[in-house]
Amino acid sequence: MKRRGAWAALLPVFSFLASLPAGQTPSLLEPPPAIKPLLKGDWSIAGRAPAIELFRLPLEPIKDSAPPAGETTRQWTVWGQGMIDPATGRVYGAVGDLAGRDARIHIVVFDPRNKNISLSSEINASLGARPGAFADGKIHGRLGLYGGPWLWFCTYWAKYPEPSAEDYATGYRGGRIGRYNVQTGEVVDEGVPLPRASWPSHLVDERRGRLYAAGHFGEFLAWDIEAKKILFAGRPPAGLIWGNRVLLLDEKTGSVYSSNTDGNDPSYHLLRYDPAGNRIEKLALPMPPNEKGERGPIRAHTARRGPDGLFRAVTQNGVLFAFDPEKRTIAPLGICWPGQRRYTTSMASSPGGRYLYYLPGAHGDSFFEGSPLVQYDTRLNRFKVLAFLGPSLLSKYGYLVGGTYSVVADPRGGTLYILMNGAVRDPNDAGPLPKEAFGAPVLLVVSIPEEDRRE
Repeated sequence: MKRRGAWAALLPVFSFLASLPAGQTPSLLEPPPAIKPLLKGDWSIAGRAPAIELFRLPLEPIKDSAPPAGETTRQWTVWGQGMIDPATGRVYGAVGDLAGRDARIHIVVFDPRNKNISLSSEINASLGARPGAFADGKIHGRLGLYGGPWLWFCTYWAKYPEPSAEDYATGYRGGRIGRYNVQTGEVVDEGVPLPRASWPSHLVDERRGRLYAAGHFGEFLAWDIEAKKILFAGRPPAGLIWGNRVLLLDEKTGSVYSSNTDGNDPSYHLLRYDPAGNRIEKLALPMPPNEKGERGPIRAHTARRGPDGLFRAVTQNGVLFAFDPEKRTIAPLGICWPGQRRYTTSMASSPGGRYLYYLPGAHGDSFFEGSPLVQYDTRLNRFKVLAFLGPSLLSKYGYLVGGTYSVVADPRGGTLYILMNGAVRDPNDAGPLPKEAFGAPVLLVVSIPEEDRRE
């Protein structure tokens, strides 16, 4: 395992930070002028700001170069949902370089006890990718532990709509299943379960020893970890396309849910995979509409039921709702953010389940509306902004906050670990802002004041 200091790898890029003026950090509790009048009714701002630490990921710098035809610009980004190992308290996530040929992926490891941040060996090479070959540039799903020290994941390509014939000719076959030993750093290849499929979503059913994944083109995968056997792999029945950005697992029943993204279903009805019957069905549960009557597929959700037996989730266009898998009901709870940038891709729960934490504006542009960290109170159905991260982190660190796909809550309830996409920017630069901020991912450790987290 590579181990380097949290500040070392990107130090040349961040070198101007030493000259930043002191005492000019904006308040974490001051909203942007355009947002301030929108925070009314069920919305408020915390009375005391959280403490925030920023840790840069120890990544090798990427040299500027034009990407090959059809490929995205190579840059370090984080796209998957991280987790905490309850045995050690270590936080795990993933980072990739968005490349095709010679793509690189690492597992990120953060130890809160000594504040050490490190990377695994390069995943694609560990899974057998040859130099010069096409490989996957992302881990885009939810990491999960099963079988002792093993952290499970699937890989996802970073070329759209899909790799070319020339890419497959390099030996690439599709997204892989892999596992990472959190004790030794060993990476083990479990192969390509479905050739020419790749996996933007995945998770592990820790009770039953199953890995589930959703494919780029709507494929669904159910894989028995113990038997290393495919239970289901391929497209759902005609008229159903498994939403490829979400897998909601109900641990109580083993059922897995997502939205139907078939074009003939504009209401994005909920789909359910029944593990007992090994079948996929469409439920009579459309996604709730926003204030304009527009609907979108489910995009993020709590990892487990709350103490009331409900999941909380949010649609791709920002409608928060409660899902009751027993009664098969959906109840809208409001809009997740009163501004324009509502796209939310990760949601964490407090230990007792009363609070949800999320950051709208996930895909690189949250800084336009202050990069809010939102707490939702499920008991009172109220929203509170705990901090506006954007102006403060730009002023203090020269860091332009893009957005996150991974919010992890400490089981004790006081800390959030946020793997954040963003970019380096001189806070004194008065030039136009970019459309989105990527290329310099960091880990934010947010300590929530006690008065804002009492269950």
